[in-house]
Amino acid sequence: MPSRWIGSVQLELGFLSSKAPGERHADLPVAFSYGLRPAFEIGAGWGVHLRDRLAGFSNGTTVSGPADLTLGFKWMPVRTEAGVMVALAGTAKLATANEYKGLGTGDEDYDLTLIVTKQWDTFAIDGNVGHTWVGDHLDTTLADVVHYGAAVRYSAGEPLTLVGEVFADDPNGAKAQWQANVGIQYALRKSFVLDAAFGRKLKFAGAGLGDHNWIHRNVLNANLRHRM
Repeated sequence: MPSRWIGSVQLELGFLSSKAPGERHADLPVAFSYGLRPAFEIGAGWGVHLRDRLAGFSNGTTVSGPADLTLGFKWMPVRTEAGVMVALAGTAKLATANEYKGLGTGDEDYDLTLIVTKQWDTFAIDGNVGHTWVGDHLDTTLADVVHYGAAVRYSAGEPLTLVGEVFADDPNGAKAQWQANVGIQYALRKSFVLDAAFGRKLKFAGAGLGDHNWIHRNVLNANLRHRM
C-alpha cells in the first residue's frame, strides 16, 4: 500500500526464477517508488530477463537482455480506523525490450487493479481484481487479460510475517492460468524488508479436466525492499 508520508522513497531489488519442462526463465527486476502526495505514489520498474532452452532463435538456445520499462501509480483513497483499505494501482508497460528475441511483445500494455485489504492486529486479508489491455506482438493480436487473486498475511511476531496467496490471469477466450505462492517477509531492520516465496503455476493445456494436461511451472521469487 502507498505510504502516508510525502517524500517517502522505496527501492526494491528482486530475483525471480521459474522452471517448466523444456524452458527456464530468470528475471532481475529493479523498482522505485516515491510518495508524491499522502496515500499517492508514483513508480518505475525495469530489469534484466533471461530465457534458457528456447527453440526457434538463430543465436542459440539462450537469450537475455533488458526487460520492458514500466511506469505506474498507487492511490489509496480509503483507509479506515477499522483496518479497511482500498487502493487503485495503474501501470503502463513501455515497449523497450527486444521483441525479436522474445523478451517483449513490442507494444505497450496498460493495467488497472483494484485492491481491498482488511487488517486486524496480526492478520490481514488482501483481495484484488484488475484488467490488462495487452498490445499486439508483431502481426499477432494478443488477448486482453482479467486477473484476480487473494492473499493472507499473519504476523508471527517481530520480525517475521507469513504469507500465502493464490491468483490467476484469465485471458479473453482462453483458460485461466493459476498460481499459488507461500512465503515469508522478514524485517532485517525497520526500513529493510526481505521477502521470499515459492510458488507453482498451472496452465491448463487440454480440453477437459480428465485429460490431465496441466503444465507445471515452479517459481521462486525473492525481493529486498528499502523504504527511506
